[in-house]
Amino acid sequence: NDVTIGTAARIGKLYDDDAVLMQVLRHQGAIPFARTNIPQTMLSYECSNTVFGITTNPHNPSKGPGGSSGGEGCLIGGGASLLGIGTDIGGSSRIPAAFSGCTGFKPTSKRISKKGCVSSTPGQEGIAGSVGPMAREVDGLALLMRALWADGVMNKLDPTVLPFPFDEAAYGHPIKAKVEQSGGNMPAKPGGMVIGWFDDDGFATPTASCQRAVREARDALTKQGHTLVEFDVKGMGVGVDSIELFAMLIGADEGETLLKNIKNEATDEILKDLVFLISVPKFVRRLVSWLYAFKGEPRIARLA
Repeated sequence: NDVTIGTAARIGKLYDDDAVLMQVLRHQGAIPFARTNIPQTMLSYECSNTVFGITTNPHNPSKGPGGSSGGEGCLIGGGASLLGIGTDIGGSSRIPAAFSGCTGFKPTSKRISKKGCVSSTPGQEGIAGSVGPMAREVDGLALLMRALWADGVMNKLDPTVLPFPFDEAAYGHPIKAKVEQSGGNMPAKPGGMVIGWFDDDGFATPTASCQRAVREARDALTKQGHTLVEFDVKGMGVGVDSIELFAMLIGADEGETLLKNIKNEATDEILKDLVFLISVPKFVRRLVSWLYAFKGEPRIARLA
């Protein structure tokens, strides 16, 4: 089959073998039945491309499903599938899950094999992407992770994957597991997991409802015995703005790979602003940066 990543240039470019991830899922009895839509080049939080068109939200067609794994979130959130696979660098599984009403997360890098998966930015390792499992509910995510890590099959097919099995004790009873791992010497209230949280990155303030949801989750986890620590995501202690650092790492080639992916084909509407920005001469970008700074938007100015 071909894997277009939403670009016309890849139509008909065939692959003979399944990715390691798919080989493991088939080995565990999974039955793949659909591939779902993504934005052109996968570098967008929307879900539209010039090959398959626009994907809309399963609950309200006038809204979007998020991206980049928007089609998968739509399929699961709409009730057409129980489990699915997305990918995630900066929210590409988590955002569609939130938009379409399902669950998704970004596992630690090297926990799930990406061998054989097609990328729109090969060689970009500044921020490691991950395969992002998606499901109707959290227990579905756990089921999928158990299947992927069972029998050590994935590690045999891809030795770069960390060879750790699914930790049933930590998933089912994280506080009890922590006590047992310590030999029973921990205090009666060990604190469970330590979980960092924030509800505003200082760049794009979330809606009140999103901030409320984060705080409700914080309170619920605290009541269960976990330790919740608020942290400032803006600087992260590295001397540079986190959003600025993200943009610098993702765009380290100044957009050359993105432009190469869509060379000689129409640019989808959702990418036009980005393509324009990275295509204009540097002196124009400096002018745009100055204008944003003059308007009192220093963070956007640095991104430009």
